[in-house]
Amino acid sequence: MHKKVANENKQILSPPEETTLVDWIGYQAAVAKPLDREEIHSLVLNITRIFPGLNWIYRFEQRHPKICTSWPGNLDPKRAQNFNTTNVAHFYKLLKDVYNAYPNIPPEHIWNMDKKGVQFGGGRKWSKKYYHLWSLRKSKFYHIHSDNLELMTIIKCVSPSGLSVPPSFVLSSRPIPSFPNPSFKIAAIAMSPNGWTDNKIGTAWFMEMFIPFANDHKVTDAPVVLLLDGHNSHKSDTFREAVFQNNIIIITFPSKCTHKLQPLEAIIFAQT
Repeated sequence: MHKKVANENKQILSPPEETTLVDWIGYQAAVAKPLDREEIHSLVLNITRIFPGLNWIYRFEQRHPKICTSWPGNLDPKRAQNFNTTNVAHFYKLLKDVYNAYPNIPPEHIWNMDKKGVQFGGGRKWSKKYYHLWSLRKSKFYHIHSDNLELMTIIKCVSPSGLSVPPSFVLSSRPIPSFPNPSFKIAAIAMSPNGWTDNKIGTAWFMEMFIPFANDHKVTDAPVVLLLDGHNSHKSDTFREAVFQNNIIIITFPSKCTHKLQPLEAIIFAQT
């Protein structure tokens, strides 16, 4: 106990100051402005007027094991700006209004749809470390990386009930098949010039994949609710007419906020 107190007296920052610094590190990371080692050293210098030694940061990490280092993903500044209290509150107010109007809406009627673009080769960046022998450290360390830039889009739609619409895949530069009947198929394939969705494909998915599947699994007369992004493929006149005729409520996520609010993007597709 006396040794611990003695060590604390030798520390540059007091325990309350270190606790505040830990909280600040966590806050900065949460708002997509994480601090690196030099920035933390600068903060300590500004607080104490003492520049911490080279090993100070490692001892600081040992004293606060919930701190860790990692490679952060890139975040568009527009996403950081749009993910604010006003946009988030408005989105959840829309959800609340739906549940107030239909308090007994079952989970089988709630759906979340998202798209994920996958580049087969060169668009991928390594986001994890790989093992190798120490003897290789003196030479170059490579991983075979394809230069194929072909794009494929995955369309996925799930329900909190555990149901999942058969996935759809949008490929490029091949004959265009039609969407199959989802009652006896496990997936669907469509084509576009660049492997991305457009108004025609988005409407075809909605009318030939989603509506039949969602209607087949309805358990009450309550409307179906579909949450999705504001992509143009969801705004065609044909799409809107199908929404009205099939008693479907569409709720779109706020622009540039899907990285936090869209469950499929934040959890499922984030793993790819």
